[in-house]
Amino acid sequence: MLSLERKGGTGKTTSTVNVAGWLASQGRRVLLVDADPQGNATMALGIEANGADVWRLLVRQDPLSDLLREARPGLDILAGGEQTAVAKEAYQSPFLGFGKPRQFG
Repeated sequence: MLSLERKGGTGKTTSTVNVAGWLASQGRRVLLVDADPQGNATMALGIEANGADVWRLLVRQDPLSDLLREARPGLDILAGGEQTAVAKEAYQSPFLGFGKPRQFG
């Protein structure tokens, strides 16, 4: 599931967190990626939103498995926060050598 909308206050975070929690409660394995620099989905799950996790994945290319945090049984999150915006800028910059497609596995 992907929740995209530029306008604030449309219920993206609330809907995403609730659907993720419901799916996990039904025995599904869920990965929630909080790509928002505000980190509201991360904080809604009671996790500190430092945003370094998305940055570490995209910029430093740390292994995804090292960055995931268990929010609830069956529900992992890649935490968002302020550093997410920095990661986006660095990843898209041709001067920093990022922006190349990357295989995640």
